[in-house]
Amino acid sequence: MRALAWFWILVLLLLGGVGATLAWLGPPPPPAARAAAAGAANPSAAVAGTHGPKVAILIAGIGMIATDSQAAIATLPPAVSLAVSPYAPDPAAAARTARQAGHEVVLSLPMQPAGGASADAGDEALTTGQPPGVTAARLAWALGRVPGPAGATSLLAPGLDGAAFTASPALVAVIDTLAAHHLWFLDGRRITMLDAAGITPARALDGVIAAARRNGSAIGAAGAPSPDLVAALAKLLPGLAASGVRLVPVGDMMSTSQR
Repeated sequence: MRALAWFWILVLLLLGGVGATLAWLGPPPPPAARAAAAGAANPSAAVAGTHGPKVAILIAGIGMIATDSQAAIATLPPAVSLAVSPYAPDPAAAARTARQAGHEVVLSLPMQPAGGASADAGDEALTTGQPPGVTAARLAWALGRVPGPAGATSLLAPGLDGAAFTASPALVAVIDTLAAHHLWFLDGRRITMLDAAGITPARALDGVIAAARRNGSAIGAAGAPSPDLVAALAKLLPGLAASGVRLVPVGDMMSTSQR
């Protein structure tokens, strides 16, 4: 019998190669079994396919302070989105490094904050009183500084969420231009801040998670990658999956509402 079995194996090898031999030895497992096996071998693959509330984290100010930015890029989970400032010394390099590490890159647009202190947002800020041509030129400048973003946000730095400009009719033209570039826009006023004064990152993140459980999704953000914040998030975020919460890039939430 053993000789006969080896004879047929040899015949199958000659006729159909290794694939024929595998088919003769038994049919492949059904897709469900293959998926289960893949999940067992790669736990992250299994988690990625689960359902549940979604949390997105956006860290702005990338590129402004090299050491802090590099630490955020290297230590935060790839699903964390990073917003690059056009005022950074080399925003293109910062965007490239972040993208190579697996992060979604977002463009921070300097916009006039509340209270009319437009100077706080820099010389290239989009303001409510400027002519449309100036707004268009400054938007083009910012887009040229950060290549290939997935979207844009008015969050520039701590305390600078562009509230005055985003509340004005001038925002419409900006959103239209971004849409023409296939970019979504995230209003900085609509984000739960993780670096707000008087609250720890852990407590702020708990608030974001609670909002996600109520509404299905929520976004938390910070105006800068401070060392303490990055260290806290690097420790806290990997535990989200175990609690049934999915960490996703910001663009995953924007795809159906503003893209």
